[in-house]
Amino acid sequence: MSDYFEWKTEEEGRWEEDMHRPHVPRAPRRPPWRVLLGVLVGLVAVLFLARWQVSQQVSATTASIKADVIAAHSLVQRAAHQRDVDLLKSLISGRDHAWTKTQEDLVVGGHFGNPPFLGWTAVLPPPTATENITITLSADLRSAELQAINTYEAVNAAGVTETVGLRYTAVYRQGSDRWLYAPPEADFWGEMALQEGTYVTVIYPERDEALATRLGQDLDDLVGLICAEVVACSFPPFIQLRFNTEAKSLLTLADPSARWFNLSAAKLPAPSLVGWPVDEASYQALYRAYGVQMATALITQWVDYDCCRREILFQGILDRQLHQLGLKPWPLDQAAYDYLLSEQSAVSMNYLLTKQLPLSTLEQLQLYGFVEFLEQIAPPGVTLTDIQRSLEEPQGFTAWVNQYTPEFMDDRAVEIAFMQYLYEQSTSGSLSQPPLPWPASEIQLVCHDSDFAINFYHYDLVGQSWREAFRYDHLASWATTQKIPGQPNTFLITQQSTTSGNLESDYTLLEDGKITASFTQATGQNNYFVQAAHPDGRYLHLMLWQSDGLPHNFLLDVDQCRHGPCEPMPIEGALTWSPDGDHTLLHASFGWNAETSVTEWPLLYQGDAQGGGLREVGRGRWSFWLDDTTYVYLRPSEEGDAELVTAVVGQDAPRPLLTADMLLAAIPADERLLPLRLSDSIVYGGGSSPMFLWLFRGSVARQTRYFFMVTPIPGLDAVQSIHLLYTAPAEVWGTASPNGRWLVIQDNRDRGLLTLTLRNVATGAEQTLAHDSYSFDVSWSSDGRWYLLPQDGYMILGAPDQNYKQLIAHNFDNCYEAYWVE
Repeated sequence: MSDYFEWKTEEEGRWEEDMHRPHVPRAPRRPPWRVLLGVLVGLVAVLFLARWQVSQQVSATTASIKADVIAAHSLVQRAAHQRDVDLLKSLISGRDHAWTKTQEDLVVGGHFGNPPFLGWTAVLPPPTATENITITLSADLRSAELQAINTYEAVNAAGVTETVGLRYTAVYRQGSDRWLYAPPEADFWGEMALQEGTYVTVIYPERDEALATRLGQDLDDLVGLICAEVVACSFPPFIQLRFNTEAKSLLTLADPSARWFNLSAAKLPAPSLVGWPVDEASYQALYRAYGVQMATALITQWVDYDCCRREILFQGILDRQLHQLGLKPWPLDQAAYDYLLSEQSAVSMNYLLTKQLPLSTLEQLQLYGFVEFLEQIAPPGVTLTDIQRSLEEPQGFTAWVNQYTPEFMDDRAVEIAFMQYLYEQSTSGSLSQPPLPWPASEIQLVCHDSDFAINFYHYDLVGQSWREAFRYDHLASWATTQKIPGQPNTFLITQQSTTSGNLESDYTLLEDGKITASFTQATGQNNYFVQAAHPDGRYLHLMLWQSDGLPHNFLLDVDQCRHGPCEPMPIEGALTWSPDGDHTLLHASFGWNAETSVTEWPLLYQGDAQGGGLREVGRGRWSFWLDDTTYVYLRPSEEGDAELVTAVVGQDAPRPLLTADMLLAAIPADERLLPLRLSDSIVYGGGSSPMFLWLFRGSVARQTRYFFMVTPIPGLDAVQSIHLLYTAPAEVWGTASPNGRWLVIQDNRDRGLLTLTLRNVATGAEQTLAHDSYSFDVSWSSDGRWYLLPQDGYMILGAPDQNYKQLIAHNFDNCYEAYWVE
């Protein structure tokens, strides 16, 4: 080997070099943190994105499911509101037959979402309302609990309407192709628990613990109040109340007999079946609903009342007690009494108490008024509970009431005393003075007693006292009286008598209780009726229907009867006197033209005060006077129809005033019924005041009566205005007050019974005077500001402009005629 060649290993070669190289410390090697961090962030982002995507998918699925549940719930609500059982069957689970049947029954009865024992009015939400709905889904998304709020209007004990909200829970389960309304599972309610009170032990489901225990305590306090203030419990009652979780408990209280449930094992719907109150006011309303059931059962059983003698009165007294306990409103205020007073003859209490529940609003108010009346007349120390205990005593209504009256009262006296009570509570009855001065006159009342006598009583408005003015007892049978207009205390008395086996009518002219004259009508004739009178009562136009079926007219000279022979004298037609009594219009009887077989228009004459000195005016009928010299009558027109014309005494030239076409123009187009015939009487006309006409459409199929106000111009020869006042069936007719401000509407459409109503001409406002009236009209004071309406046992004295009524009770029999004696 060469000396220059030196064998060295790789390590040896570098070792020497390294021995001589200075030692330089090496920087430590850094881990790849940035890389790792980036990887970690990436992983987190991937995981977050994955979880977000999953969450989004779950949220979308959950939202879709919730939307489906809400849609199903909306359909169930629609089926319930429309009472559509067929639709409900397609939306409801059938797994529990009893539960399903209960839901169907709730829908049919209109109680779905509004249990009958609540007694509230449901406020239906808009069909698309979802803001108060929350949904909780099960883990497997196959079941859902939906919570929503039912809203109601409830009247509290003070009579104030409150808005009540109850949050309820509805369970839905996924069916084969849709979500179905379903009964809750057993674990929905939890275990049953118990709370003991002084009187009430409540058993409740764990789910309702907070609400059930509060209700239990409040009901316990209520029982204590009932025992202390209502029924005077002789020993502490023991009541076990179970809050029932079965849906059918919502229906058990729909039956009025539910008030007889057993207090030792009472059952009421669990709060979750009804709904949880959303605020304190809603809780108080819910408590009152439960309290009514508890108090009803306790009072019913403690007074030992068994169904069903005088059940309506029992319920009325019970409602009064519930009000006193703060559980139920008592709707009688002054406005209600005013309403009852205006409907005073709607139905007798004796009849009302024989009816069955439910009652109409008017009947309910009348019942409540009678309960208050009983409270007033009952002797000191007699409570409503005492009255309840006596309801099942087997005796008539009047005998039962007389247990509590200070003196005996017959049926009519009870009704009149009740009416007097209603009046005293009304707006008019609470006034110390009438709203305007009394007329300068007395009231005259004509009464027919059972002894075939006629009694005439006068009432002093200022002194508020009755006196017997005179009496006529020379009667062999029942008699009628007709007041002579313009003559105070003067009457024409008609009675049937039998002389030698023949039926006759005897007439007596009675003045101030003394017989002025008398005459007898021929056998077999109908009676005379006073059709019209001279303004001062000197002459009477009497009408008589004889055997030929046509009216026959007579004139009776009252002054001549006072001083000589008294006998009606035949005249050629019907008379109408001018306001000053100096002139008459005489209508001859209708004529029959044998050649044309047509009933001809009667001839019209103008004459003097006695119907003499007649001058033919033309053919016409339905005449009346506008002033002392201007008269109006209906005559045939050249077109073959009829027209109303005016004329002046001494001239008698007819001036066209009104046609049917003019009246038709005053009727709205959609109310016009053709043909319109000017064919009935003039109701009112005087001086230059407006005229009232009542006319009807002549139709066999339909008859409509139109009431018009026709105002002539000052010259009384043309119409200034026509106004349609009132439209009614042909069975309705009317008269007017002397001042023309009021129409008296007389309606006999209801089973032939007469209803009297006042209608304000200017405003159309109405005031009911009486139902089933014994009088056919009212008697007006001369200025038209006061009216009289006699009824059975009392009179109504009214001032319609002030909507004022005074009830004047009396104990006279058969008094249906009343007049002003000025």
